[in-house]
Amino acid sequence: MKIIKQTETKEWSHKFTCSECDSELEAEAGDIKVTHYDGDFREPAYDSWHVNCPVCSHQTSILENKIPKLVKVKAKQKLSYGSSMDR
Repeated sequence: MKIIKQTETKEWSHKFTCSECDSELEAEAGDIKVTHYDGDFREPAYDSWHVNCPVCSHQTSILENKIPKLVKVKAKQKLSYGSSMDR
């Protein structure tokens, strides 16, 4: 199949301050990690999007609507191909 146009994700970033160590950080597309939570009869399944602080390793959540679709797709691909240690 031939790709005619693809969304560019290299320019996407998200600036934030780590709530644990107060470091000012800028997350890029490759930094996003996803955790999938299976639903049950009370709650539907959902995904949680986050980054880890490189200074203190604190996990910071990022709202789903702040992340472009292609970045989410690539993060989910890493989840399905990565080991359980990456989660």
